[in-house]
Amino acid sequence: MTNHASAPRFLDGGGDMGAAMRAHDWSRSPIGHPAHWPPTLASMVGMILSSKFPMFVLWGAERALLYNDSYVPVLGARHGDALGRPISVVWPEVWPEIGPIVASTYAGEASFFDNLPITLERNGFPEQAWFMFSYSPLRDENGDVGGALCVCAETTQQVIEKTSLHRSESRWRGLFENMQEAFFVGQAVRDHAGKMVDFRFLECNPAFGRQTGLDPAATIGRTAREAIPGLQQSLIDTYARVVETGEPNDFEVDIPALGRCYEARARRQSPQLFSVLFLEITARVAADKALRASEQRFRTLAQAMPDQMWTAGADGKLNWFNDRVFDYSGLGFGQLAGDGWGSIVHPDDLPAALRDWSAALAGGEPYRSNFRLRRADGAYRWFHARGLPVPDDSGSDNAGGSLWVGINTDIQDQYDANEALQRMNDTLELRVAERGAALEAAHSALRQSQKLEAVGKLTGGVAHDFNNVLQVIGGNLQLLRPFVGGAGGHARLDGAIAGVERGAKLASQLLAFARKQPLEPVVINPGVLIAELGDMLLRSTGEQVELETIIAADLWNTLIDPNQLENSLLNLVINGRDAMDGAGKLTIEAANAELAEDDARLQPGAVAGQYVMLAVSDRGSGMSEEVLQNAVEPFFTTKPEGHGTGLGLSMVYGFVTQSGGHLQIDSEVGVGTSVRIYLPRSLAAPYVEAVPAPRDAVGGNETILVVEDDAQVRAIVVALLADLGYRVLEAPDAERALAIIDSGLPVDLLFTDVVMPGALRGPDLARRAKLAQPALEVLFTSGYTENGIVHGGRLESGIALLSKPYSRGDLARKIRHLFANRDHQLALAAAAPAAAVAAAAAALSILMVEDNTDMRELTIDVLAALGYQVTAAGSGEEALALLAQRSFDVLLTDIGLPGMSGYDLAERARAHGIDAVLFASGYGASSELPPGTFWLQKPFSLDNIEAALARIDAWRRQTS
Repeated sequence: MTNHASAPRFLDGGGDMGAAMRAHDWSRSPIGHPAHWPPTLASMVGMILSSKFPMFVLWGAERALLYNDSYVPVLGARHGDALGRPISVVWPEVWPEIGPIVASTYAGEASFFDNLPITLERNGFPEQAWFMFSYSPLRDENGDVGGALCVCAETTQQVIEKTSLHRSESRWRGLFENMQEAFFVGQAVRDHAGKMVDFRFLECNPAFGRQTGLDPAATIGRTAREAIPGLQQSLIDTYARVVETGEPNDFEVDIPALGRCYEARARRQSPQLFSVLFLEITARVAADKALRASEQRFRTLAQAMPDQMWTAGADGKLNWFNDRVFDYSGLGFGQLAGDGWGSIVHPDDLPAALRDWSAALAGGEPYRSNFRLRRADGAYRWFHARGLPVPDDSGSDNAGGSLWVGINTDIQDQYDANEALQRMNDTLELRVAERGAALEAAHSALRQSQKLEAVGKLTGGVAHDFNNVLQVIGGNLQLLRPFVGGAGGHARLDGAIAGVERGAKLASQLLAFARKQPLEPVVINPGVLIAELGDMLLRSTGEQVELETIIAADLWNTLIDPNQLENSLLNLVINGRDAMDGAGKLTIEAANAELAEDDARLQPGAVAGQYVMLAVSDRGSGMSEEVLQNAVEPFFTTKPEGHGTGLGLSMVYGFVTQSGGHLQIDSEVGVGTSVRIYLPRSLAAPYVEAVPAPRDAVGGNETILVVEDDAQVRAIVVALLADLGYRVLEAPDAERALAIIDSGLPVDLLFTDVVMPGALRGPDLARRAKLAQPALEVLFTSGYTENGIVHGGRLESGIALLSKPYSRGDLARKIRHLFANRDHQLALAAAAPAAAVAAAAAALSILMVEDNTDMRELTIDVLAALGYQVTAAGSGEEALALLAQRSFDVLLTDIGLPGMSGYDLAERARAHGIDAVLFASGYGASSELPPGTFWLQKPFSLDNIEAALARIDAWRRQTS
């Protein structure tokens, strides 16, 4: 037993372990009784007993364990017999781990371990624990290490908590890094008064960059105004309220500086910090705006519609109406919404309307129903209702869904018409017959149109090359004439040339039937033309045919190609002669005709209006109904084989149709045939050619540039022109022709093909050549001119064309005619009649509008020479600007202007005080002109324009 009275003073106090050491039997302990402990040991034990921190002392070679109260919880169940025993015995399971540490301490080395993991036998099973150890050597009075001091603490709970926190932080960081929503932490930036005026980005996740377009790394540490120049103050104020009040704020914001819209959630983290979670919703906002705009457009459209419109849910309850519903019913929205609409449906019709609606929902089909609706005055009218489901976002019909759109269309007139139709059943047979005739006429017109298209494609495809071949053959034959001797040789030569002419005529007739020939219409009086053809027609019919001509005294004028009209009349006369076997009476008639609407419907292709009627009638064998149906078909003929091509009448038909007229054939077997041509009336004066075309094929000494891509044709043309005495230049295409023009070499006439290879065609070449040499004359040639210089089947005004193939005489006369016209116009412009100059003092002021530069300048010179005051414009818009500045007496305008037409300009010019309008056009007037409107046919001479202005002057004096 230990004597308590003999216990040393350092064991006084020391808590439970001090008492335990005083009561412990140290007799068997190698370190002996505490009274005999070395001073170092005694002082260290006294120190640990007074400490509240877990400590123990090891002493002696046995490493006897001495510890304080705070170390007891560490020992746990071992505490009962641990005091004074070797530590290796007390902690046998951990001795392999701590033994080396103790040995190192006994060797004089101090050590420290933080959160050292140790597996303990505790609570009956091995347990992982963590400790903090600080081992220090204890030296005895000799300076040798006699023991060790260990300060320790179990850190198991802290390690577990720290590990858990780390894992939580890792999970949070993964979420922070990978979340789709953008997130940032902001720190308030305040002014000297403490007001938050900006904020600094402290942390941003990667989604921040994707959602804003800003680099998160570059944004962190910067203020909002630095990172986003132009950021609105209102957003900073919103965040300031969150920081100041601590109240969360969920909101949507448009940031113009970023060009994006966001849905944001702002929360305060501390008096200086706040966090924002946000997601870009730019696309959704745009879609919402588009939806609202679409809804507004729908409502605007619905209000503008004359029909009643409504929307309803799938249960049939109406939730919107346009104003037509309110206007018709006299009721308001509250009275009609929901099921209220049923109050204006006729009671007899309401059940059927509801059944139709249910069927539409069940089958996903459009809603259709007929019912009567009560008007504000109490009357009922029949309506057809049609509703459709609104497609959903995927584009599929939302059948049975939440929204339907419908229209009520007033069909009362249809019901009334049905009753009237019932009363007309007795005329059904007649109407069926009329309908059958109309269908047959439509089918016939379709067949004719298809035939025209087929022949047109065939003819257009071969005409150009075919006529080029004929040109080469014909040109060579004409050049051979001086070298052929003897009557037999000339006869053969004439026969070959006649064959070329027949081939050219065949191609021309096909083009005429297909309405593809280029027409050169002028205003003529057909009676004058028939009179001039008298001798030719007599020679064509022979002595046994009695030719009678009946021409109305007041025969109207018409706009027509006189050469083609001559050919057509000649064809009809020859057909009539052959139908009478060369003997009998043939009548040519010309008269005025007015077709009313009813009459026009009886004649295929006719429209109501005023016409000049030309008829050729024979007393021959006549045609059966079957033959009559095919009379104008190409290649159809009743003549014996070898006595006709079957193209004559088809050519006439195509030419008349292309000229805006129509053809009527009346025939009876054994009685005869009458072919009537109806040509639209023109109110313009007949065209008078300023310089008649020469009859003789004479040449000249001018310089002519020939442009032709076909080498053989070009060689023939060059030879023909050289034979006529002209100086000839040649080029195979437009580009090389322009090089000659641009070289400055004077050229009097450009003779060019219309269709050529390369980027430039004939019309383009002509325009550019005229710019370089304004005095240049242009003559086009082609075997087929569907486009370029022909529009609507008519040759452009002012265009000269010589169709292939042509003879040496045709070429010579056409060229001399062009030069004669040029010389005549120059003479007129240079010297106006003295009488016109004398009248200049009282001349009218004229606003002249013409887009063609050459034509505009020439007309200015002519009018100025006549003494008129002329102001010119190149378009209708320029003319209106001039009218806004000053007044004019007369508007002289072309019809086909760029932009605003001449007709539109005239109408607007009258509002500026213009009372007289003179239209100048290559086409004739087709109807009566209103008061104050006059017509001038292009091309016009000095006499033509002077006469037109004289008529205007007289009219103005009469109406003033």
